[in-house]
Parts: sequence; C-alpha cells; structure tokens
Amino acid sequence: MSEVGPPESDPDALLQVRNLEKHFDNESGLLAGVEFTDEFPYVSQSASDVRAVDGVDFDIKEGETLGLVGESGCGKSTLARTVLRLLEPTAGSVYFQGADLASLSGEPLRRKRKDMQMIFQDPQSSLDPRMKVGPIVEEPMKAHGMLDDEGREARAKELLTKVGLDPQHYNRYPHAFSGGQRQRVNLARALSVNPDLIVCDEPVSALDVSIQAQVLNTMEELQAEFDLTYLFIAHDLSVIRHISDRVAVMYLGNIVELAEKEELFENPRHPYTRALLDAIPVPDPRSGGRTALLSGDVPSPIDPPSGCRFRTRCPKVIQPEAYDMRDDAWRNLVAFQRAVDRREFEATDPDVLRSRYFEDAIPSGDAGTLLDEALGHIERDEWDDAERILVERFVDESVCATAEPAYEVESVLGDDRHYAACHLRRNEAVASAVDEAATPVGPKTPEADD
Repeated sequence: MSEVGPPESDPDALLQVRNLEKHFDNESGLLAGVEFTDEFPYVSQSASDVRAVDGVDFDIKEGETLGLVGESGCGKSTLARTVLRLLEPTAGSVYFQGADLASLSGEPLRRKRKDMQMIFQDPQSSLDPRMKVGPIVEEPMKAHGMLDDEGREARAKELLTKVGLDPQHYNRYPHAFSGGQRQRVNLARALSVNPDLIVCDEPVSALDVSIQAQVLNTMEELQAEFDLTYLFIAHDLSVIRHISDRVAVMYLGNIVELAEKEELFENPRHPYTRALLDAIPVPDPRSGGRTALLSGDVPSPIDPPSGCRFRTRCPKVIQPEAYDMRDDAWRNLVAFQRAVDRREFEATDPDVLRSRYFEDAIPSGDAGTLLDEALGHIERDEWDDAERILVERFVDESVCATAEPAYEVESVLGDDRHYAACHLRRNEAVASAVDEAATPVGPKTPEADD
C-alpha cells in the first residue's frame, strides 16, 4: 500500500506541516532529571519531556478553513503556536508558501510573519489595556513598516468598519468594549497587514452563543472578501461544523482523524471522533441520551501509550490473536482491567467480581485461566500482580498496543482523502502507513457493533 498522509507536494496547499513535534522539558532546576543509583557511575540523567505535539501531518489549501478539534490539553494551542514559530519546534517541518518556517530565523522569519497572523482565545488579555483601539490595530502595520501615520489611521478605521465596529471607536480603550467587540478588534488587528493565513485559537469560546454566531459570520464574510485561509481551533464541534471545510481531530498530540466536514460528521471512522460527536447536546429529551461516553483519564503526555494513543480509553480495543473469546467476554475483560487499574472497587472475593464484571460472558480456556490467576492475586491483596497479568497478557498483546495505526479509507461523502488512525479500519483501508513488521497477521477485529 502507498504511504498514508498528506502528499509530498500539493500545488493548492498554502501550509504544509510534516511530522511536527513540540516537546517541553517537564523539570527545571539544578538537579532536574538527575537520578542516583547504587552502581557506578551512581548518577544518571532521565528524560521526562512532555510530548505536547508528537508527529503531526496536515495540509491547508489556499482559501479553505481547516477545523482542529479535541479535548482540552490534547495539544491544539501548542500546535498552533508551533506552526507560527511562536514556539520553537522540536522536530519536523512547516512549509508556508513554499518556505520551511522551521529553518527560518531573524529578519526572514519576521518578514514571513507578516503573512501569518493569530487571533487568541481570550479577547481581553490579548489587548493592551493601556493602548487605544486605533493604535492596537495599527501596531502590526507599524512593525512591518507599512504606510505612514495618516495611512495607518485611515486603514485602521476602515478595518474597524469591516469587522462591524464604528470608526469612532478608534480612540476608545479595550475596557469600553464587550467581549465580542474586543474579538472584532483582534480580527481587525490580524487583518491590518493583509495576511494570507490566520490561525484562530478558540476565538469564540469565551463569548455568548448569540455573539459567537455574529463573530463567525463576520469571519466568513471577511474570508470571502480578503481570500483568507483559516486554521480554526475549537473544542465545540457545532462551531467547527459551521465554519470549517475540513476537520482534523486531535488526541494526545496526534491527529487521529482528518476528513471533509460532512464526511467526518456523517461517517466518522475513529472511536474518539464518535465519542466527541456523541457528546454534542441534543435538544430532544426523547433521544435516549449519549451512547459513547468515554471512561478514564487522558494518559500523561510524558509517557503516552504505545501503538494507538487512544487505546487506554477506547471501547473497541481489538482482541489479541492468541485468544478466541466472544466479543462480549473480551469487552468485559477490558472493562475489568481498567477497573483494576483505577482501583475502583473494594471487593476482593473472586465470585463477587465474576458476578459483577462477567455476569453475561466470561473468558474460557487460556484466557479464563489467566483471569482466575489475576482474581487470586486480588483476593490476596496483590493488586500490582493482578494488573501485571491483565496488562501484559491481554492488553499489551493487542495490535492496538503493538503498532501505530495510520490508514486512509474511502470517503462516502465527497472526494477528498479520509485519514483514520484506528486499526478497526485496516480491512477497508486503501492505503496504510502501519509498521507491518510489528503488526500480527489477521487479528480478530470486532466490527459487528461498529
């Protein structure tokens, strides 16, 4: 199969991101990361980097809006700042208008930033309270040597009108505006230097719903008028659906799904995307409620899970090939392993635990023997030994733990590519970038309830 991911060269792409990484040092101080041991050389250095962005690839075509969505803490804002070189990338490349931003510095990078602007999440803290609105909008033009004083003032007043404010607001301070009006000032400031790309980092999340719609409509009108390209970050899928052309779903530093907007909303191919979509409130009380609620916490980005990052919370972890359990027995076993990991019960009697977690289906054969052994350790209050058996003999042998998923599947709606980082998609993939050497051949894939 051909390699999955963005093409090496897309003539329509304004921005191309390739294997972008941003890691942060988790420790500071004179002895940060130093460990003392009993053997020579008695001192060692341990790495504990926070892998906020860990190998991200995507393209943004000229004039389109790419929506980026995910839970808080998944790396969306860090990705945005790294793309713009507000943060120094740890590895990877960012091609903007054919130039690799990761290799630029000094004056060439400063000149390139004229074509890239950013709108920040908080419309209040991103405006200097000591400056009037007019000089705030003029500041980028002044920094890049655009126009004279009169020209900058005239353009600032014109842009205030474009974003729905009054030119007379030129001499007001930010505190005199509402949240929505402040965000319009931010938008005018971003437009002042005629950028090609605007990165919007949750620009409406701090606004009321009615104001959100007004600001989004203004952004769409300005995009059409000025031929803008947006990277739009949000955690609200309703906002993403309103403004985006394509959508990328991010989890724990990775993009797990990327497709056209309608394709992703109507035909999601990753369990995490389905869980996010199922979390959208439905105004019908007869709808039955949510069906794909996630359990457990997001793993630490310092030591993310092997293989699929989502597997520790995924409701559809694939059964190892070594066992032949019924699907419901396997699901019960995974649920029990996660309950042991979180120490969410106090009972230690094996019969009580079998009745609680395996009432409808219990593993048999070798899997049943291992489960009995784990239950025996719990009965003797040997929780770590029980967890070791459940993790090493079951979870760690799943293809979800042994290989990183990267598949391209056919789009049902639209002609654009549909990328899904989930091993459930391997049998329907038209392209794959999975390490086949690390992938067991033909493991059982539960598709009946998919």
